[in-house]
This record gives sequence, structure tokens and C-alpha cells, in this order.
Amino acid sequence: MISFLLLRKYFSAGSDEALRLVPPRRLSLEQCLEFLADDELLEVTPESLRIRKTILNHEKRMKSIHGKKK
Repeated sequence: MISFLLLRKYFSAGSDEALRLVPPRRLSLEQCLEFLADDELLEVTPESLRIRKTILNHEKRMKSIHGKKK
């Protein structure tokens, strides 16, 4: 009975907070190219334009960033 009450309290603790997501911005090709950082790529498909990191793995990306600073 106690474990059920603890789980109930755990799961209901965050239910009061509302999560608000900002809708994605629709950018033109030129705007995307201006917006890109040095460590990002632009994926172009007939349906969409996607900006993503060159190195997707967070640990490898941090190693490459910190390795360049030295």
C-alpha cells in the first residue's frame, strides 16, 4: 500500500505543470543558410528543410568542440 501511494505521489507531482511547445519556424532556403552554425548541416528534401548537427552523438560532439580549443 505504501509503494502505491509513493508512486501515485511521484507521477502526480508534475501533472500540474503545463508544457508549452513553440511551433517550428518556417524558413526559406536562404534564411536556413543564414541561420546555420559551423557545426550544423542543412538537409534539403522536396517536402522540407531540416537543420541538424553534423555530429549527432552528443559525447562525440563535445569531444570535438573541446579538442579544437586546445
